[in-house]
Parts: sequence; structure tokens; C-alpha cells
Amino acid sequence: MNHAGALYAAYMAAAKKERAGIYAPPWPEFVCDPLNKVSVGCWIAVAKVAVKMENDARDNAL
Repeated sequence: MNHAGALYAAYMAAAKKERAGIYAPPWPEFVCDPLNKVSVGCWIAVAKVAVKMENDARDNAL
């Protein structure tokens, strides 16, 4: 969940630079909104892939 929040924050920071004035709730607020249930699940799925990629890269470097 922490990785998903970090990825969400990075994405939203970049989106804010591209679209000034958009509201991007912080991760804890985003997660608690039941309307974001699908999006939260998607961010968790992305985080799982990112962690696996990092672990695979680390394992291959050994």
C-alpha cells in the first residue's frame, strides 16, 4: 500500500505540473473515498509490478 501511495503521489505531482489547478487528493484521502475503489486497486496492481521489477533487477545483479 505504501508503494502504491508513492507511485500515486509521483503521478499526481507530474499531472499537476501539466494541468495547473487540478485537485489531486493526498493518498490517504484518495484511498478512503469509496468512489475510488477501482482506481486504488489499479494503483496497488501497478505497485506490485514495480516492486517485482525492482526485486528481479536486484536478483539479476547478484
